[in-house]
Amino acid sequence: MGRKRTINHDLPPKMNLKGKMYYHVSTDTPRKWTKLGQDLSIAKRLWAEIEGEQPGPNNSTFRGITARYRKEVFPAKAPQTQRDNEKELARLEAVFGSMPVDAIKPHHIKRYLDERGKAAPVRANREKALFSHVFNFARACGYTDAPNPCAGVRGHRETGRDRYVEHDEFLAVWNAAHYTVQDAMDLALLTGQRPADLLKMNRGDIRDGELCLAQNKTGKPLRIAVTGELKDLIERILSRQHSVMGG
Repeated sequence: MGRKRTINHDLPPKMNLKGKMYYHVSTDTPRKWTKLGQDLSIAKRLWAEIEGEQPGPNNSTFRGITARYRKEVFPAKAPQTQRDNEKELARLEAVFGSMPVDAIKPHHIKRYLDERGKAAPVRANREKALFSHVFNFARACGYTDAPNPCAGVRGHRETGRDRYVEHDEFLAVWNAAHYTVQDAMDLALLTGQRPADLLKMNRGDIRDGELCLAQNKTGKPLRIAVTGELKDLIERILSRQHSVMGG
């Protein structure tokens, strides 16, 4: 019998936190430590798979479908998308988890949107979109041939962000920032890349006079010619021992 926990009382049995990493620890001798990752929601899902608490492959409830969806679809998604989807699935499963997928109708989706939208209309839309993707996955796998219940159910209206940062605002922040932040701001301005893509740039990405990237969100390769202002900026960055583009 394992020792009684003295810390991390909220973790499931046989899940341990070591440093920033979660592990599943077997009760066998010698003990086997299986890495589950640093994100608790994903770690709990992997823990449940190891413990055999996930529904079987023939389970046609929504929770049964999502178990297979996690195994087969999640690995192709970016880590941040997986984390977002995990939170979204947790909310969807709390409502639809035990329902046979065939029993979920458009009025259920409408009611979910209405209730969830009272507090978070944008998140409600994202969760509906994920539900739709999971349902289409279920259709493709043969769990159902019913129409997608999301079809024709209108989500909440969203207002796009169109705030443009003026030059003087950009310059005010740039002048007050550390040089590493200045470098990142200049890179963002000249390449148009997202913060996560900027932070992973390194010297090895510069090949044959081009900056070669694979975007986190889309996974698509991108090549940007290193010329003009961008060339001057990269030379400035690489001239420093510690820079945004380390490695």
